[in-house]
Amino acid sequence: MTLISPTRKKVAILGGGAAGVAVAARLFRTLKTPDVTIFETSAQLEYRALWPLVGAGLAKPEEAVRPLSDYMPEGIRWVRSEIKKVDVLERVIETEDKEKFRFEYIVMAPEAEFDFSGVKGLKEALGGDGVASIFGQENVALAQKELDIFQGGTAIFTHQTSGAMGAHAHRIMFLFDEMLRKKGIRDKTKILFCTTEGNVFELPALQGTIGEIIQRKGIEVKQRYSLKKLDPANQLAHFEILNEEGKKEDTAELSYDLLHVMPEIGPPKAVSKAKTAAKKPLKGWIEIDPVTLQHPKYKHVFAAGDLLAEPEAKPGLHLRKQVPVVTDNLIKAMRGVGPALFSHYKGHNYCPIETAPKRALLAEFEDNKPARSFLLDLSKEGFLPWLVERHLLPQLHWNLLLRGLS
Repeated sequence: MTLISPTRKKVAILGGGAAGVAVAARLFRTLKTPDVTIFETSAQLEYRALWPLVGAGLAKPEEAVRPLSDYMPEGIRWVRSEIKKVDVLERVIETEDKEKFRFEYIVMAPEAEFDFSGVKGLKEALGGDGVASIFGQENVALAQKELDIFQGGTAIFTHQTSGAMGAHAHRIMFLFDEMLRKKGIRDKTKILFCTTEGNVFELPALQGTIGEIIQRKGIEVKQRYSLKKLDPANQLAHFEILNEEGKKEDTAELSYDLLHVMPEIGPPKAVSKAKTAAKKPLKGWIEIDPVTLQHPKYKHVFAAGDLLAEPEAKPGLHLRKQVPVVTDNLIKAMRGVGPALFSHYKGHNYCPIETAPKRALLAEFEDNKPARSFLLDLSKEGFLPWLVERHLLPQLHWNLLLRGLS
């Protein structure tokens, strides 16, 4: 049923990735002629969940990207200038070309950005000489090449505390292990997993499962190792060893033949500097009520996506649960309905982990408790979870979620 907003409120959506597009599509399906502006500089829409599969040669790069224009609702305004400043007090968004846009409601839905600059020498080495990363559409095809030409030696996979997409580092490492077994060179390779964390996975409920897979595959774990510098000419990686408080305690130098790097992940600068930014646990990320997805102080601000400053990681397809809550509560707020009658988000985590070609598990949680969206239990390794992850979920993403139907 289409509703007519009693007063046609101006809504700004910051970010034209999956979260922003899904919210926009749902608004246009629910309201009659809504006044919505979306801010996004990119012309492409990415399905980032496919990046580990592309890196392992199990999916084509073009499967993970489509033209954003194909998913823009008819009647929406699309501003493609970079955002310079978000003033949530005055409800003004200023772009780099000095234009100012005024709004009554703002949905913060930026996509995570990847920062490789924190590791000295990494940006220059990335994409060649054994240095790779599947993070970034521009990097994933180069990573696939580096992983494919590897002929044995020491392979290092790094993992940073992220709050989003943390499972990608595990997924590509597990698939790489299987690539080596298929080539018959696994016994000629030492795989190291260097994580800044004091555990093997960010979701506590999956630490045991991931630990078992790592042990089964013969992967050596180095906890609290933070990559700081590369010496590409000598294929040396320099790490800081952290204590429990995350402070430098020692250093280590590791040689590599292949180095796969997970970069620092965070929000765009304009978002991290806005008054909606959290001070902890993820500084600069979007502060939000984890139940209503409304900002606790600025009631005209809502948020969705990977960059919410929640304590739990969000390594999976949480948007299909977030988007209906955000749009429903935004519409209620526009109609003068208070938070007491808002819909509730249950902290949904949906984490796909491929352990081999045609073998995966799909772990699903709500409020840190096991949950199930499908009739069958997909939380155990097998072929069926692989089919769902590789073939069904991309179709649901492109054809339902991004069309406002999920």
